[in-house]
Amino acid sequence: HVADVYWSDLPIARSPIYGDARASRDALVSHEKVVVRGRGLREAKVGEEAEFIIDGSEAGPGTPEVMMSGLKNDIDVRMVPMTDRPNSYRCYYYPKVPGAYLLNITWSQRQVNGSPFRVSIAPGIDAKKVTFSGLKEGIMGQALRADIDVREAGKG
Repeated sequence: HVADVYWSDLPIARSPIYGDARASRDALVSHEKVVVRGRGLREAKVGEEAEFIIDGSEAGPGTPEVMMSGLKNDIDVRMVPMTDRPNSYRCYYYPKVPGAYLLNITWSQRQVNGSPFRVSIAPGIDAKKVTFSGLKEGIMGQALRADIDVREAGKG
């Protein structure tokens, strides 16, 4: 680039000035181009592994950070680099306590689109809490009665 510098309509010493202009490293990083997807961004169940993907392949060089916090506890999130896609990560977490959580995802210290995500962790299913009564004995050709109570076992 060339810059002609004048003072009172007269060129100053060393004018014109020649120089190169390049984008800084920060200008090459765009947290707005990070794409996140997966069911684990919205919901999960206690005792089941949840998953989501952070795709920064179009965002330029950067570092993702993930933090999941709730009123009762925080949840550790494990990030695994994807070998088939640069700057992309498969993320896993294993909730132990039901409730509402916030999932914060940043790319080079900047929030990605949609972050923080509101994640609902539902209680898990516990088959040990299903109670069964009846069917001790029966007579052929007559109706049998049994009671199965799943109220304490969770939604199944």
